[in-house]
Amino acid sequence: MFLISPFIIAHDDTPTPDASDGASPIAFPIWTYYAEIALHVLTLIASIAVAFFIRFNLYKSQKHSKGALRFAFFGFLFIAAGELLTTIHHFLIYPFGIYDSIANHFLLLIGLVLLVLSFYSSR
Repeated sequence: MFLISPFIIAHDDTPTPDASDGASPIAFPIWTYYAEIALHVLTLIASIAVAFFIRFNLYKSQKHSKGALRFAFFGFLFIAAGELLTTIHHFLIYPFGIYDSIANHFLLLIGLVLLVLSFYSSR
């Protein structure tokens, strides 16, 4: 909840200047743009840290299922890849053109599915 609080309090009723279609879209203060970048970077760092922890610490342990760890490792790598591409996208580098958002969210979805599989395969 703490990490999404900037988005909860950021609502501003001022329409954007380029709203030429007569609609009044929700406008956000500029700091929310930077807060979103910070959240993506933090998620990227956390995903990479967990993937490294799984690879270099938990794989050595005999207490964990290797299959479950493999699913979790690749799940966090997919999430990190999606977050990296999203962060790059915010700096106006479009590796996928107009499909950037679709590809990044698809990577996140694959990562989450792999994490769910890791939980079920550890039983």
